[in-house]
Amino acid sequence: ETAVARVVHDDPDAAGLALSLAELRREAETRGLRLRKHANAWVSPELPLPLPIELRAGECYLLSALSPQAGASLDLRLVDSRGRLVAHADGRGALPGLYHCASTSGRYDVVLRARGVSVQVALWLGAGPPTESVR
Repeated sequence: ETAVARVVHDDPDAAGLALSLAELRREAETRGLRLRKHANAWVSPELPLPLPIELRAGECYLLSALSPQAGASLDLRLVDSRGRLVAHADGRGALPGLYHCASTSGRYDVVLRARGVSVQVALWLGAGPPTESVR
């Protein structure tokens, strides 16, 4: 949190990151999810980057990739242990986020792929039980 605040003052592109993070925090709070940074990564258009994650059946998850780079664009896929696509968000001209309630516990991969140019991202994860308003 301190690092984000420091970057916002030093880097004009990071102001968008702070705004996006504030929006993401509001979304997680609205859904009753605990939000945390899962990973930092450098993502290229040439090679999809899988990041492993453990999901529990009956829990809901908000996944979002944020970047301090202006104009960053990224695709986000959630793939189960058998390689099946579970959920996706295409970031055409934007950074994607997705909401998924797991029906099966286990290891999944969040697969990130940049559109156009390589991009630095932070993958954020919100987790918690489903709420009545979003089931």
